Amino acid sequence: MEEPSFDDADIAVVKLATGERKILVKQGTDAHYVGSGHLVFMGAGVLMAAPFDVDKLEIKGAPVPVVEKVLENPRIGAGQYATSKDGLLAYIPGGVTYGEHEMVFVDKTRNTKPLTSNKRPYEDFTISPDGKYLAITIEGPVTNTWIHDTRGIRKRGLTSESKIAIPRGLQTGSVLLTADTKTASTRCSGSR
Repeated sequence: MEEPSFDDADIAVVKLATGERKILVKQGTDAHYVGSGHLVFMGAGVLMAAPFDVDKLEIKGAPVPVVEKVLENPRIGAGQYATSKDGLLAYIPGGVTYGEHEMVFVDKTRNTKPLTSNKRPYEDFTISPDGKYLAITIEGPVTNTWIHDTRGIRKRGLTSESKIAIPRGLQTGSVLLTADTKTASTRCSGSR
């Protein structure tokens, strides 16, 4: 089962005086009103624009794509773009991504070596006291925690379909505590 994405969110306006809420866009995120009279927003890595009536608080036409493949993280609903008052647009190209990074190991003499062969959306991690193991949370539609042998011998999945499992307390590669922030639960894996 895929984790919900901000691309499944709705964009709404609320009248502060009455609390009345009106949905403007289905399946969009990161909306901004620009001086040209448009509402701009993200949808699956595409920057969209629609004419917007400020007085009636409603969209006055079909949204149209402005720029495709704008960097967007659907986990947090953030499109990497900005607009100026007079309509200038700046953006970071890249499309939809969970933020792929490379894991690098630095030893005591400041020598570096890549720990992984591919870039992934690595998030929380912890290293064992002996430096042999790394527990890494890999973000995505399904978030999992992996145990990685820093000597390059192997890696193995630890959790399955967890929601933001944050690894804590890796002790000599045998015991790992993960905290699931979605369910406020913890899990101990391995043995002493």
